[in-house]
Amino acid sequence: MSETTRSETAPAESGHRPPPSVLAHFPDLEGKHAKLWQRVHRSTFLPGADRLQVWTAATRLDGINAELAPVMRMTVPRAMRGERPSLADVPLAEPLGRSWILLGRLLPYDYDDVTIAEREEGRRFLEVSRMSSAHAWIHERTVDDRPGGAVLTDQLTYLLKPHLRPITPLYRRTVEQLFAHRHRRVARRFARLAPRPADQGAPGA
Repeated sequence: MSETTRSETAPAESGHRPPPSVLAHFPDLEGKHAKLWQRVHRSTFLPGADRLQVWTAATRLDGINAELAPVMRMTVPRAMRGERPSLADVPLAEPLGRSWILLGRLLPYDYDDVTIAEREEGRRFLEVSRMSSAHAWIHERTVDDRPGGAVLTDQLTYLLKPHLRPITPLYRRTVEQLFAHRHRRVARRFARLAPRPADQGAPGA
């Protein structure tokens, strides 16, 4: 990661019940105790990056799988099958089908029944899904302009299924490490694309 790339992780927290607008997608979970909900947050400044380029990479399935590599990959949900599947193009609040999560890119170990609930074109999406490991998996991803680059932010809120609650700390650390890995991969990609100081000062630039 370059010296000017900055990545920040907020302390993982328990007891963060989603707002009513999000819980409406999980009516069976409204009575779950707030302390069961977990939240993980990570934000990375990408110097020299163009926000729309980051958004495109962050919403296309091949871009998402490039972030996950080589640890894992996700298969294409039914409703996203096409030439260039992207979360920027799918209908809102409609289940897209099941995406299998493959450990080491080969071994199925979890699945994600994907639904995109909200989207601000070119900036933000909110995923409200269910997994084999979690009653709810809520992923908000935003890409914002900042002077000199763009900021990629991921916030995860999730509710584990009862059989996994004894390993809540381990699961949370795994989520933190996975998104740290994803952000490092994105930072390396856009560091290669960022203009060099010599380019910026070249005659006729």
